[in-house]
Amino acid sequence: MKRTFFILILAFLYADLFSQSRNVARGAVPGELYLTSVWYGIYYNTLQGAVYHITENGKKLTIQYDVDYFGNPEQIMMPQYILADATPGVVYNKQTYFKNSYTYTALWVSFDYGKNWVFREENIGTKGYFSYNVEGLIYRGGGRGI
Repeated sequence: MKRTFFILILAFLYADLFSQSRNVARGAVPGELYLTSVWYGIYYNTLQGAVYHITENGKKLTIQYDVDYFGNPEQIMMPQYILADATPGVVYNKQTYFKNSYTYTALWVSFDYGKNWVFREENIGTKGYFSYNVEGLIYRGGGRGI
């Protein structure tokens, strides 16, 4: 039983570590995380996509950015897959969407902890982006690999 449980945990960790579809990313500062999610806005009466900034080892959670979930992904950043490098306050977002019957991948960057976003690039097809613990370093890969 213990062996099966251990193998399942290892499989989960392996899938999580090498997944391109991360909704959680560590920040550059210890105790800092970023999270993307969808929530129902009671006051907006609509679905909202959001980027959360978690600090103090989970004690403080703030919504840094939120947008109408059904907005146009070609014009505004839609929170999907979050990445962070080792630069404090810098966060990246990879989003995929359909345009003209093709899948596109866009990369956005924020220099202020996820509050404001700047468009970086758009690629036809599904591209993978990977971050490491180096300031300003993001890798782009084709499809599922680098």
